[in-house]
Amino acid sequence: MTEPVPQPDIESLLAAAEARLSGSKPKFADLVVTNPATAIPQEAEGKKEELAVREVESAAKKQSKTDKADTAGPGWYDLPKTNLTPELKRDLQLLRLRNALDPKVHYKKQSLRSQVPRYSHVGEVIAGPTEFFSKLTKKEKQNTFAQEILAKEKSNGRFKAKYGEIQVAKTSGRKAYYKKVQATRRGK
Repeated sequence: MTEPVPQPDIESLLAAAEARLSGSKPKFADLVVTNPATAIPQEAEGKKEELAVREVESAAKKQSKTDKADTAGPGWYDLPKTNLTPELKRDLQLLRLRNALDPKVHYKKQSLRSQVPRYSHVGEVIAGPTEFFSKLTKKEKQNTFAQEILAKEKSNGRFKAKYGEIQVAKTSGRKAYYKKVQATRRGK
């Protein structure tokens, strides 16, 4: 790590920074007048004398910074940076939209544009002996989270029924409704 800077050095650095900032005036500062009675024209000082040499970080330093940033740190047991695969992206989207999966379960409201977590890791939960009656049966087990949801939908048909309800609501009172009225009039 870096060594702490002594107090007199900090004060001298701050004084030098204030001097540089106070000297950096716009090129046409003497032309801008806010109050003509009290304005005093100021001379543009040479800016070239005050410019410092800019140091560019080496590629090795940048690489070491990115290596350090690949984990969440020791406080989080070095949780790795999220490796966003299409499967993980789909699973995260399903978790975000879980309110639509079961109408009887209510979850805490989240923003619709929730971000992908910066650090995460996908694992497998190993059920203990006390969870025997709450675990999924062999028929219900699938390879991925998305496949489990689709299998559950096939068994209860909730998505299909919900889609039908939405379509009925969309077509009533609109063009389709008007066409039905016209057809009944012509048939009479």
